[in-house]
Amino acid sequence: MFDVDIEDGKPALKLPYNTSQNPYEAAQKFIADNELPVTYIEQVANFVIQNSKATTIGSSSGTSGVSGVPGSDPWGTENRYRPGEVGAPTIQNPTRAKVLPQTQYLSISSANLPAIRRKINELEVNEGTAERLSDEDKKNLDHLVKQLQSSPSSPRAQSNQIEVVLKMILTWSPASKLPALDLLRLCAIDPGFAAMTSAGEGTIVDTLVSANCFSTTDEDRLNDAMMAVRVLANQFNTEEGLLIADGTGEQVIELVKPFVQSNNKNLTFALATLFINFAVLTTTSAPVQESVLRDQRGENVAHLAIQLIDRQVDSETTYRNLVAFGTLLCLGKEFRSEELSKEKLNQVISKVLDGPFGKESRVKGIIGEIKDELNQ
Repeated sequence: MFDVDIEDGKPALKLPYNTSQNPYEAAQKFIADNELPVTYIEQVANFVIQNSKATTIGSSSGTSGVSGVPGSDPWGTENRYRPGEVGAPTIQNPTRAKVLPQTQYLSISSANLPAIRRKINELEVNEGTAERLSDEDKKNLDHLVKQLQSSPSSPRAQSNQIEVVLKMILTWSPASKLPALDLLRLCAIDPGFAAMTSAGEGTIVDTLVSANCFSTTDEDRLNDAMMAVRVLANQFNTEEGLLIADGTGEQVIELVKPFVQSNNKNLTFALATLFINFAVLTTTSAPVQESVLRDQRGENVAHLAIQLIDRQVDSETTYRNLVAFGTLLCLGKEFRSEELSKEKLNQVISKVLDGPFGKESRVKGIIGEIKDELNQ
């Protein structure tokens, strides 16, 4: 477990790493989970490689010993890694680890919880009397925020707390429901989330539809859609959430399709994360007897990912969609229809290489892997 200082005066972020893990995947997940600039990714990956290369499981040397007790720290006892800091360990021409196929689900889980809570207080005065929060509602919200602060990676929300959040999402105006959606996406990695957000035959997807989160692509409503997509992406990180994600896959793909044309970078980033998670689910969890459905879902996700790749909204969105698409290519030649012909895909790849992000080493690396898949 590495400590990474991003900003002076704030607690260090934790970067977990297993010795059998791909350092670039660990760095990518760390960057994504903490919503950090993608320019840090090479430095973080190199830092992981440098400080874990001599470590073997069961060894007492390197960054962890047989009991998990930290070993020697190249930064000294009081120092931590800071991206971009002079003297940070670097590696000349490190061997790039293979990324495809992606096998881990990603989440978007960093948040400023005190700011979210303050915003809810501020917005509540704008809502009608019938929608105002009771003292009990406010108490439940405060307890939920404290739980999320104390255990962000494994929240344990209570049903009465989720009920308050859903009340705001379903009854507050479109301009006011964003902080409640923000709390909901943080709760989505809770194993009990699927059960607590299912009403009768409905699922969290139906709830978000009822809240009109996907009803329009108007610019002033895109933030609600963005946060709703984050909710759906985060639920892939529990077994219970995976069942919902799998069962509602086609419905979700149709709901998010119109937003692929958006220029809202936060929204396209969320979509790219969702597409990666669908790609992982499609390539690792679909039973053989459902291969036709699996391939159709994979092709639908691939088409959306390619649209975002072709538009090149920003570096991170482009890269994530390349990972999603490249992972789906691992389904084999049978997966690709005429619309996903090798010729057309090579045209998309060439456009990326000639575009603003084509010189990034990670982009060139992932495109190299995609070409390898296309040539098989």
